[in-house]
Amino acid sequence: MKELLSKDEYYYVEVMNECIKVPKVVLRSEGNFPNFFNITFEALYRDLSELMISKKLIRPPPQAAPQLNRDAGLLKDLIKLLQGVELEMTNDYKKVLRKEARYY
Repeated sequence: MKELLSKDEYYYVEVMNECIKVPKVVLRSEGNFPNFFNITFEALYRDLSELMISKKLIRPPPQAAPQLNRDAGLLKDLIKLLQGVELEMTNDYKKVLRKEARYY
């Protein structure tokens, strides 16, 4: 079960009612591990596996993406930066992005 879920190329998270796909590949580079996503989803996968075994389920129960009360635009910009996209930004915005990056 865990292997099946972990094979997807993306982490899915809901940020302020907006579903965002986070490519796993951008989080595998040096300095980006461990992070919010792999820790959160590792716990989610483990809990699902334990539930399926204990209840003798043949398929996983429906799951919603984790929900965050963060700024979706900031996460999208962080993903772009990790993908190598250059963004024009002020020094103040850089400070905000650094703070947001520490959360994740």
